[in-house]
Amino acid sequence: MAVESTGCLYVKVLVPIQDTYSVAEIAILLRVSRSAIYEWSLLEDDLLPLRRLMGRKRGRFAFRDELFKWSKRHAK
Repeated sequence: MAVESTGCLYVKVLVPIQDTYSVAEIAILLRVSRSAIYEWSLLEDDLLPLRRLMGRKRGRFAFRDELFKWSKRHAK
């Protein structure tokens, strides 16, 4: 779905409500880059709760309730 905002055309991507979200989906939900998500997952104070399955090096994800709580703590 394309949306025009102040003369700038961008694509609006819808992310369905689900129990877990990938890094790409989190970036869309929070309207930031994927690299920002990875940076936030390395914070020393209150890191973004990214997880991965045992033995896997790729495919990080976050549980919806943990992501919601984290975003509430970091919202202004």
